[in-house]
Amino acid sequence: FFGVRGVGSLFYLAYAVSHEHVPDEAWLWSTVAFTLIVSVLLHGVTATPVMARLDARRKATAATG
Repeated sequence: FFGVRGVGSLFYLAYAVSHEHVPDEAWLWSTVAFTLIVSVLLHGVTATPVMARLDARRKATAATG
């Protein structure tokens, strides 16, 4: 759930545009940047609740088993 994909997307896009002509390159950079920002915000908002839920599930499993 909390993977490091944003930096990889930027790296691969930068690699691609430095080796080949990419039509609508500005649009592609904008799309990747927007997706990265949304992803960071979404993961930032959901990280604490998801981790709390996982901890509660681990404790419940440890108590029963």
